[in-house]
Amino acid sequence: MTGISLADVKWSIVKATENGFKEILLPLIFCLLTINFLVSYVDKIKKENRKS
Repeated sequence: MTGISLADVKWSIVKATENGFKEILLPLIFCLLTINFLVSYVDKIKKENRKS
């Protein structure tokens, strides 16, 4: 390791998480939920098309 302790790394991650939570994580979670919804919706449409 080059002079960076594990505690420093953890502290940086905690700070970055606190600062970036609203800006990064919330949109990311929203994006994943939207993608998940779209995938299941498309899957449902495909199944409906197979029946008819």
